[in-house]
Amino acid sequence: MRSGRMRLRGELQEPTTTQGRHGAPRQTWTTYANRWGHIQWQTGREVLQSGQLQPRRAGVLTIRYTENLEPTHRYKVGSRIFHIHNVIDVDERHRWHECMVEEVV
Repeated sequence: MRSGRMRLRGELQEPTTTQGRHGAPRQTWTTYANRWGHIQWQTGREVLQSGQLQPRRAGVLTIRYTENLEPTHRYKVGSRIFHIHNVIDVDERHRWHECMVEEVV
């Protein structure tokens, strides 16, 4: 992957559990790295959730290698959120990650 194709500047975020006002656990997101990325879209579909159709699209996010990147993390670009489902270390050379992502539109 040539770095010139990386046009999305996004934040890698990991889930963090904190306590809410009444002591109940609450999930928040913490940014731990900023990375340029490129998304190659693969599919688009609509999912019926809670009685409403929600459009979703899936693709492959390519970013520079980031240690400890996991499928529980997400990539955020402005108000757009891409949920990471799979992380691949391309050629196992610690240079690039390819991640299967899904965006709820």
